Amino acid sequence: MLVFVDNDFVNNAPILEGLNRGVDPDRLTEVSATRAADGTITLQLPHPYSPESRLATMASTSPPWYSRVTDRLSGMSPFAKWLEIKTKAWFPADTDPELIAWVALLSRRSPRYAALLDGWRPTTRGDIQAPFLYAQDLPPVYEDGLDFTAFALDQFRERAARDGAALVILTSNYMGTRGDLGFDRLTALAEARGIPVIDYHDYVLRQGAEPRRDTRWEHDNHWNIAGHRWAAEALLEYLKENQEICTRRKSPTSPAPLPSWRKDYESIASGEPAVRSDFDIYLRENTVSYLKSPCSAADVQAEFFLHFVPEDLEDLPADRRQYGFGRVNFHYGNTAALAFGGQCIMEYPLPDYPVARIRTGQFTPEGDRIWMAEVPVGAVEGDR
Repeated sequence: MLVFVDNDFVNNAPILEGLNRGVDPDRLTEVSATRAADGTITLQLPHPYSPESRLATMASTSPPWYSRVTDRLSGMSPFAKWLEIKTKAWFPADTDPELIAWVALLSRRSPRYAALLDGWRPTTRGDIQAPFLYAQDLPPVYEDGLDFTAFALDQFRERAARDGAALVILTSNYMGTRGDLGFDRLTALAEARGIPVIDYHDYVLRQGAEPRRDTRWEHDNHWNIAGHRWAAEALLEYLKENQEICTRRKSPTSPAPLPSWRKDYESIASGEPAVRSDFDIYLRENTVSYLKSPCSAADVQAEFFLHFVPEDLEDLPADRRQYGFGRVNFHYGNTAALAFGGQCIMEYPLPDYPVARIRTGQFTPEGDRIWMAEVPVGAVEGDR
């Protein structure tokens, strides 16, 4: 059973998700999807978190030290990330200058972004998901977002069929019922793929309760005890009325194809690493690639550092020349190791100047080095 909540439309759409979180849509830090030049949509590996993945804007009034501290804390601590989200919800603003600046920045970046964002003038990040639920005519970026939700449903459907399972969708208490635009948009996509939809909102109404109030905690939008019970009862009611869904299971007829991240892993790992350390380091296609197998969440919780020593010091920004190298610190992500089945993959682009050598590793929050590897000069290949 796939539970679909009202913000899933936004979470599936890279541009809207990036704008909502202040992250570059082309460098999302979770597994996402991307559209190629020919219009096809494919899964995309998460990018490691780094300051470069944030959408830069001059609209923010927070001092640089504050941004650095909050970014680092929210990248390391799920509680800090939760608190950051909650404080934004507790103190809503009538306008969000940062969001408006980000939309303008993306519109200037490329004709593709400009065309998709045309006709959409957001005021706050809290309103980003509203058009999916309430707007009769969607701006282009939202029509694009529906395509990504369709792709996500295709992925769930294909994996369920491959495993010999049946798939149903349960809408959340905030999705409304038939006749509501958000619900109707989801059911149109689901029905076109043969995926049944259970109307949770309607089930709660039939119990004499108010779906948006009685199903959730007082200070948290997640389901309370009654909300979970009604979800289970709605599913049970559906299964009793559609018992054939319980007998459709069968053994998969063919082995599952390798997921895209696994193909990428095997493609990289088939070569010889430039350096073997706690993570094997590869250099290919002007990127630094990190691989580790087996790998657990504990292996990637510590912050990474990456130092680029240039062939010519003049290529460095003025404030880095005294140190003799360019520096990047980043986090791998809180869930990526689990998402990749115990095999960690990271990639980070090489800078635009010729590099003489690279140093990389991890360090603790106290600044103690956990491991370090230096890539020899001869291992750096490509046109940089």
